[in-house]
Amino acid sequence: MRNYQIKLFTLTLFLLANARSSFAQKTIYGKVIDAATAAPISKASIRVANQKGVVFTDKNGEFKFEVLKIKSEDTLKITSIGYKTIVVPLKNVTSGQIFKLGEEALQLLDVNIKKRKTKVSSV
Repeated sequence: MRNYQIKLFTLTLFLLANARSSFAQKTIYGKVIDAATAAPISKASIRVANQKGVVFTDKNGEFKFEVLKIKSEDTLKITSIGYKTIVVPLKNVTSGQIFKLGEEALQLLDVNIKKRKTKVSSV
């Protein structure tokens, strides 16, 4: 009888631990678009700060992934070349949300090209 109680107690703890971790998961899906034109942005990267992994938007600007062990300070970071990065607290993100990225103008430095003579020696 004692052995049965220990097994039942262990099983109950296991089930409670798994139930708690499953509630901490969150599936996030959404769309990333250009703020000016509303065109989808493909290959934008989406990541959760302090967690491994990154996902990229498809050709329609859509993405989907699961976040494990959500913390109150976690943020969602969306980046794409030529656009301003946005960072949103994960607790404020709703599934199906549309994220609008504004263009980011970059000032490039001047490039100087100089002609230089090189000597080639024959063998």
